[in-house]
Amino acid sequence: GTLDEQKRNLEVSMDKIMVALAASLKEVCLPEDCNGNKLVTGVKVHGGGVAYASAPVEALNYVSAHDNETLYDNTVWKMPSSLFSPEERMRANWLCTSVVALSHGVPFFHAGDEVLRSKSLDRDSYNSGDWFNVLDFTGQQSGFGVGLPSKTKNGEKWDLMRPLLCDSTLRPTPEMVAASVAKFCELLRVRASTPLIGLIE
Repeated sequence: GTLDEQKRNLEVSMDKIMVALAASLKEVCLPEDCNGNKLVTGVKVHGGGVAYASAPVEALNYVSAHDNETLYDNTVWKMPSSLFSPEERMRANWLCTSVVALSHGVPFFHAGDEVLRSKSLDRDSYNSGDWFNVLDFTGQQSGFGVGLPSKTKNGEKWDLMRPLLCDSTLRPTPEMVAASVAKFCELLRVRASTPLIGLIE
């Protein structure tokens, strides 16, 4: 979209993230939304559908799960290497993870988010075996660029995937993984040491 459309989408997303940080509570109140509306309750933010919980324990917060692409693979799709450095992609991963870690409610982290796990852009790796589902907590082995994922669920994007999977600058380095794990552990320490962040009641 145009720059104005992108700016607008970001502003709407900011409002939605603010509601998510407050456990997607229906009764949470934004002082002002991006439209200039004052004291907007969560249930009414941008026409509804953002806030659904009556108590923080009802909110399960996540940015990636076992189905669809991993968080890291999503940054590859959405942050072209011509515009973003590997470090910026890593920081985007941190930002997404921090929203989950610092939101009220129940955090859900997909296995490997902290090690920049990739499944070579596979959006449904249930039957892809260990070759695509590798999870290396040492950061020495990345699943990025190990091959084209199965045609059944990914074939329509193969032509888009090929150049990405061949781009070695998109593969997370061990140093990036170590930095990402350190940041993840820091977020967990902050959450554990700050009772107000982890409210579930």
